[in-house]
Amino acid sequence: EVLVNLRRGNGLTKILTRLENLSHILVWAGGSALRVELPRLRLSFTAQKQRLYCDQHRGFWLADGVLETQAETCEGSVGISVEDLLAQWGG
Repeated sequence: EVLVNLRRGNGLTKILTRLENLSHILVWAGGSALRVELPRLRLSFTAQKQRLYCDQHRGFWLADGVLETQAETCEGSVGISVEDLLAQWGG
């Protein structure tokens, strides 16, 4: 596994920096595996089926697409909560 440099920025970086400062986000890649760790929030996510699933809360994953668009419209807001960025199967 290698630590990924997120300073170049991408969609994942935009989503993760709404939760935590970039200096406290760890992204590990190895082969086809991807793992994201947010140690101060005590959360980690593992890539499965093109989604980042939360290791601590079964059935939840990081929201993408639609929420990212909503987040861009709230550019001046204080921030988005963890609950806002997590999606759950079936609702």
